[in-house]
Amino acid sequence: MTLRIENAAYMDLAAREQWLAAQAARGWYPAGSFFPIWRMKKGPPRTLRYALTPRRDSGALSPEVRALYQQAGWTYVRDMRIRRGEGCCESSCGDG
Repeated sequence: MTLRIENAAYMDLAAREQWLAAQAARGWYPAGSFFPIWRMKKGPPRTLRYALTPRRDSGALSPEVRALYQQAGWTYVRDMRIRRGEGCCESSCGDG
């Protein structure tokens, strides 16, 4: 594990998603965060697309929403509501 500092505005979700994708291309994957610091785990480099979803609550993601993510081809990553897909296109992604 290592710590990495993200250089993006907190609510600039597109920049944060691109930063996570760039880290995955280098083989670093999120294991936790306290913005702007991410705890990352090392793995093989992959081409992934991330989607961050803002939260209003601090509770766990409901099983219904997890099922919707899975049906759409996304893998739910963290309680911060990060989803990722591999080999993505505009409409769908394979599971990551």
